[in-house]
Amino acid sequence: MPNDINRVQKRFREWRANRGSVRSKTPIELIEAALALARRHGDKRVLEALELSAGSLWNWRQAKVKSRKLNETGDEPEKIRFVEIKPASQGVAGSLRIELARGNGQLMRVEGLSVPEVREVAEFFLSVRGGEL
Repeated sequence: MPNDINRVQKRFREWRANRGSVRSKTPIELIEAALALARRHGDKRVLEALELSAGSLWNWRQAKVKSRKLNETGDEPEKIRFVEIKPASQGVAGSLRIELARGNGQLMRVEGLSVPEVREVAEFFLSVRGGEL
């Protein structure tokens, strides 16, 4: 099995083992990874490897198409904003609050981090998004 499928398969298994309930929503990162793998390797192979139903994959595709159409028509403004955070001068203490609102209503909030912690969180997310899921 290709390495990219193995990596996402492992992430799905970890998520399933640690989710609170069988009805927990699949994280958007796993959905996007599954859709990318299906484009690359075909639905059948990905459905079997990730233990997904064809209906789930179909629903995720439909939601992605709907979201893309809303953003293209301007009916829903793009909510993701990128902000450059410059480090404070040495000796200055403070905290930070970051919110990321996605077009599908999901909200990620990070609060109370120092500048070094913000850098660590940002580097983690950049490494995940820049590399292969």
